Amino acid sequence: MINYIRSEFYRILHTKEIYLFNLLLTAGVLALNGGIHAAAATLPNIRYANVKFVLSFLTGSMDFLFIAGAVLAVLLFSGDRKNGVMKNAVAYGMSRTSLFFGKCIVSFVMALASMVLLTAVYIVSAILLLEGPAQPYVELMLEGIAANLPFAAAALILAVAFIQFFEKELIVGLAWMAVIYLIPSICYSTGFQFKTMAEIAAWMPRNYLMTEVTAGMNGYACLWSEPEGAAKCVIAGVVGIVVFLSLGILINRRKEI
Repeated sequence: MINYIRSEFYRILHTKEIYLFNLLLTAGVLALNGGIHAAAATLPNIRYANVKFVLSFLTGSMDFLFIAGAVLAVLLFSGDRKNGVMKNAVAYGMSRTSLFFGKCIVSFVMALASMVLLTAVYIVSAILLLEGPAQPYVELMLEGIAANLPFAAAALILAVAFIQFFEKELIVGLAWMAVIYLIPSICYSTGFQFKTMAEIAAWMPRNYLMTEVTAGMNGYACLWSEPEGAAKCVIAGVVGIVVFLSLGILINRRKEI
């Protein structure tokens, strides 16, 4: 598996997908902060041209980490089945489980590196281009990233599992959205009628990020600011990793290559 991981890192670093991914998101971040800076120069009284407002986008939408990781995994590995990579790896004696774990490791490392780069660009460009204090807003955002990183890893693992199982990217995306968003939404709605379901739904990231996180010009209220809330995010992430790893192993053992 180590040789496979090394070969995948080499392939990824010598192809364009990872660079395009980072370039596009970096351009989007700079366009956002640059656009607000330009608007402030034209409209001096605009109240949104400050660090607090810009950092609230990610702080209040931590599920962007889940989506970005899944998209990156699709970019890196969706062509493996078409190119015969999976079939060749299994033919050379690599088990499907080892192949799955290898892809998860490679995807996570690349996603983590991209996240560090893009977060740095996001924070630094906001501080340089916009007004207002950076603290405590930078700290709250970084705490949120740390608390939600485990489930971001879980969401990425789920994407890799579906990439290896399904043959079409559209099906991968729909299945992933169903697990990460649709099922929690149904559980949340059902929870209004059944107390037990409400308790279960409260531990699903889509639900607690929607109901227990607020970030904007009117103030910040983030569940990870308290030890109990941070622990909730981490526990949900660890459970997600275990569940999605188990699911990935199970479904890929049954899939013909």
